[in-house]
Amino acid sequence: MKNLLKSVFAAAMLLLMVACNGSKTNEAYPLPMKYLPVQLEGSKMWSILDLESGDVVVKDVYKAMPSAVVNDMYFVMNDEGTFDYYNVADPKKPVNKEHFGSATEFGVEGLALASLKGKPISIINEKCEVVKELSDSVAECSMFNRGLAVARFINSKYGYIDTEGKTAIAPKYDQAHPFMFEDHATVARQRDNDSIVDICFIDKKGEETFKTNSTMYNPLTPNFNQGVIPVVNMAKRDTVICLNPEGKEAPNPFQVSDKIKKDGYDQHSATGKGGFIVMKGDKFGAIDANGTVVVPIKYLDIIDVCANRYLVSEKAGVYFLVDENGKPVGNAKIAHANGNPSAIATRGFIDLAITGSNLMSMFNEQGFVPVAKGTTVGHMLQAIDTSHPEAYVGQDALAVGSTLVSFAGPIASKGADGQVNFNVNTQVRLVGFDFPVVSYADGTEDDLVAFMAANMGKNGFVSAGNNVFESENGTAVALGYKGGIVRINYYMNKDEVQPLPAESRKGAKKQK
Repeated sequence: MKNLLKSVFAAAMLLLMVACNGSKTNEAYPLPMKYLPVQLEGSKMWSILDLESGDVVVKDVYKAMPSAVVNDMYFVMNDEGTFDYYNVADPKKPVNKEHFGSATEFGVEGLALASLKGKPISIINEKCEVVKELSDSVAECSMFNRGLAVARFINSKYGYIDTEGKTAIAPKYDQAHPFMFEDHATVARQRDNDSIVDICFIDKKGEETFKTNSTMYNPLTPNFNQGVIPVVNMAKRDTVICLNPEGKEAPNPFQVSDKIKKDGYDQHSATGKGGFIVMKGDKFGAIDANGTVVVPIKYLDIIDVCANRYLVSEKAGVYFLVDENGKPVGNAKIAHANGNPSAIATRGFIDLAITGSNLMSMFNEQGFVPVAKGTTVGHMLQAIDTSHPEAYVGQDALAVGSTLVSFAGPIASKGADGQVNFNVNTQVRLVGFDFPVVSYADGTEDDLVAFMAANMGKNGFVSAGNNVFESENGTAVALGYKGGIVRINYYMNKDEVQPLPAESRKGAKKQK
């Protein structure tokens, strides 16, 4: 279901960058951000760049990437894996007194959503004071956009909450998107036992202004912008049209003029400035709505950052700031930047039975889904970059999603003739899975492992002591935790099983 819904709402990264930045507030740049988190060339630390002056106002202070800066506020993950908020004016002293287990960026209302360990999600102000604690039924929230935040409730459905913490739009959707640019948003429901997705356009009161489905239209982006949303007309798969909130076809405000088309650009994409980023040959630049070049078409890359700024690159992997006329602003050399508010706040506690059962559903006597006992390198070639076998010489472990698969020997070896071959018959010996609980109350790991240990018999395992469990099929599971991480090690041969440490975080106590 999730993959299908994602395919229906396939947003371009460049559009997200445009949507989420702006030192000036307007419909194209709805968030008033004056600063940009950056990693300077040659540095492993993160800094803060002033978009107006181009000056680095906070240099090499943070190990982890700061969130997008909104209203001069941002958050950063600390060494404990929790989060602290900062103001640009005082970048070394957290505003909050207690670490947050999860956090979102601030909205224009001066409010964010965050959770303390063991607590529900709360609405906080710019002093990091709790304004309103949300109901336990809210499992996660995005940031506020236009006064509403997308929320997933414990029924696994999505709705919206307002800045007072009240449910503004009931949780009845399988997917929901923010009111990013305008007072309309897109939501979707998956039909039971069917591949069809029902898609609706809604207003801020939750009224559905248009209903359609994935057999008729496929939205290309999740957000309305300048009164329309582009969709693929599924009856004519090569035809992209724009719909207004009532589902009526409308002119495309991002359509290039015939004059620009005749100028022979190899590609073009709309900016929030009313112009276009264009490419000619292998070089990029920018033009205005009339086709006049405003940023010379000579760069390896160009990114629309905010209403009067671009990031451009003359050397691979290094960017610098220019204004809307292509004139350099400051002299910072930038390797990475983060202008995309995308954080999610989650409850500071979990339902032990639900989470424990979900973790235990990942394995049985036969194996750790989908890696069964007897699985070999040959069986897992689809997860391996077979075009570069040399990268696996001497390596006996393979990351597959959230799991680490360890083999009984190297994945690939170099023969006497110098040829590298995969050891297709080498079997999997161990599958490891980590589940972080650092954002939850201290002691969550103890309670979670205790729940799993008490229910291992339902999976066909019996205790061998020290949180080690064996099956009649010869497989075994070791459970443990350390540093706020719950670890599950699944052994294909019980004779190889090793107990895991069980080290609680300092001051561990039961979660609610």
